[in-house]
Amino acid sequence: MRPGVSENLFSHMHSNCNETMAANAEREPDLAMNIEDSGDEGSLDGFEGRHSEDSDSDVDRVGLEDDGGGPEPGGTDDKEEEAQWTEQLSDFHVPDFQAATGITFTLPANPNPLDYFVEFISDNLWDFIVEETNRCARQKLCDVPQRLAKFVPVTPAEIKAFVGINVIMGINVLPNLALYWSSDSFFGNQGIKKVMPKNRFQEISCYLHFNDSTREPARGTPGFDRLYKIRPILNSVLNKCQSNFKPTKNLSIHEGVISYKGTRESFRQDMAAKPNKHGIKVWMATDSSNGYILNFDVYLGKENDVRRHIYGLGYEVVTKLVRPFMNRNHRVFFDNFFTTTKLLEHLEVNATFACGKVRCNRKDLPACAKDKLQAGEKLVRQKDHVVFTKWRHRQEVSVVSTIVSPLADDVVVNQVVKPVVIDLFNKSMGGIDHADQLRGYYSVGRSCHKCYRHIFWFLIDISICNAFVLCNHHRLGKGQCKLRQLDFRLSLAKQLIGGFSTTVSAAQSSKRRKIEAFALEQGNSSKHFIDKIEGRKRQCVQCKREGAKTPKGRPIETSFECVQCSVALCKEVCFNDYHML
Repeated sequence: MRPGVSENLFSHMHSNCNETMAANAEREPDLAMNIEDSGDEGSLDGFEGRHSEDSDSDVDRVGLEDDGGGPEPGGTDDKEEEAQWTEQLSDFHVPDFQAATGITFTLPANPNPLDYFVEFISDNLWDFIVEETNRCARQKLCDVPQRLAKFVPVTPAEIKAFVGINVIMGINVLPNLALYWSSDSFFGNQGIKKVMPKNRFQEISCYLHFNDSTREPARGTPGFDRLYKIRPILNSVLNKCQSNFKPTKNLSIHEGVISYKGTRESFRQDMAAKPNKHGIKVWMATDSSNGYILNFDVYLGKENDVRRHIYGLGYEVVTKLVRPFMNRNHRVFFDNFFTTTKLLEHLEVNATFACGKVRCNRKDLPACAKDKLQAGEKLVRQKDHVVFTKWRHRQEVSVVSTIVSPLADDVVVNQVVKPVVIDLFNKSMGGIDHADQLRGYYSVGRSCHKCYRHIFWFLIDISICNAFVLCNHHRLGKGQCKLRQLDFRLSLAKQLIGGFSTTVSAAQSSKRRKIEAFALEQGNSSKHFIDKIEGRKRQCVQCKREGAKTPKGRPIETSFECVQCSVALCKEVCFNDYHML
C-alpha cells in the first residue's frame, strides 16, 4: 500500500461523516426548528440512575436518564396537558407510504454471498485494516528488534482469511481457541489448520488494529473520542447500512447489546435483566419486515460537559436514528421507554408517523389513563392527531399513536377482538428481535479485554446479517427460495478464505481456489467435482481397480480427475462408482 493511505482514508471517513450530518440538517429544516441540539451529535449522553418498577419495557433502564418528568421548556403544565385530551373522537387521514424501497447497489447476474458482503466491508476498508495492523505491530515491537525482524506483515488476503476463520469459529464453537488446532480428531478443524497456523492466528489477533493510537486525542482535549480506535470502521459500516437499502413502510427502534465483561470502559452497562448481563448498549433502527439494520448508535454514557436533553433521552435516540428516513411517510414503532406525545407530534410534523407502548403513569397522558379496565374493554382519547388507546385482554396494553384514526374498526386475531393499532404494533415490533436472532445464532469473534475489538466483531456481524437479509430479499424478488443463514455464512467464510494458506504450496493453493470456485456454484455444496487434467492423460484409478483394459490390453487412460481427491477417473461411470465406495 502507498504511504499515507491510512491518513487519507481516515480523514476522508471523518469528512464524509461530517458532510452527511450537515446535509441532513439542510434537508430537514423543520426538524431543526422542533429539536434543539443537545450539543453532542456524536454520542447519546445524559444517563443518570433510574429504575421504574412498574415498567414492562424491554429496554433496561439502569443508568438511564428520566425523561418522564415535568412539563417541557416553554410548554404547559400537567393539568393543561390532560385537558387537551378529549373523548370526542374525530377522523383524520394518514398519508400513504409511497417511497421507493429495495437494494440500491448493482448486483451481478448470479450474485454470491461475497457480492453482498463487499458492499458493507469494501476492499479499501480491508487495505485500511491491513495498514493499521502492520503499524500497530511495528509500534509494539520497535523495542524488540529481534521479534520485529521476524514479523511478517499481514496482507489483505490474510486479513480476509483471518475474518473467514472467525466466521467458521462462530458456526463451529469450541470452548478453547487451541482446540481448533488440536491433534485430537474429535476437536481439531482440518480446514482451519490448512489455512493458518495457530501461532499466526494469535499473532494477527494480538496486533489487529483500526486506527493510529499515536494520534489519539487525550481525554479532556478537543476531539477526544471514546470510540477513536474503531471510529473509521464504525463510520464506514454505518454509512453503508444507511445507503445500501431503502426501507419498507414500517421501522422499529430498540436497543441491542454487545457482550463485554471488561471493566476498562466507563460506558459498559450492567443489565441484570438481560441475557448478556454486562455489555455495551447500541440503539438500533431496523426494517420491521426483514430485520435489516438501517441505523445504529453506540451509547457512550453521560458526558459531564454537556447539558441534559431537553425532551429526554428516548426522544433524542428516536429522532437521531430516524432522521435519515424522515419526510417519507414511514411508520415508526418503539417501546415505552421512548414514547412521549411530544415525540409523536414532532415526528408527524416531519411526515413520519409513530406508534409506541406507553406507561400509564406518564404526566402527558389523559387523566383516565390510570383507570383499570375489565377484560375486553377499550379506552380511547384524542389530542389533535395523537391517539391514546388502552385495551385489556389478559393484561392491560396502552399505546399512543399517529398512524391510525381513532374511529378505525377493531380486528379479530385468533378469535380475539382487539384495536387495530395494537395489532399493528404487535406485528411491526419484531424487526429488532429478528436482527438480534440473526446475530445471536452464529456470532463472530472471541472474548477479549479490548472494548473496540468487541465493537469490530459486532460490525462484522451486522454486515453479515444485513448482507444475508439483502441476499434473500433479492432471491425472493427473482422467485428463488431463501438461503439458510448457516449456508450463507459457510459460503461467505470459504470465499473470504479463498485459496489463501500459509501452510501449503502454490500448487495446492491453486487447487483450493479451484475447489472453492466449484463449491460456490448452485447445488454443489459438499459435492466432489470433476475437471480436465492439465497435461497428458493418466490411468483411470477405478478402471485399474476393476481390472478393465483397452481392446489391445493396455491400461485405460482419462483426461479427467476429481479435484478434491486428485484421482484420475473416467468422466461418467468411473467417477460415480469411485465415490460410491
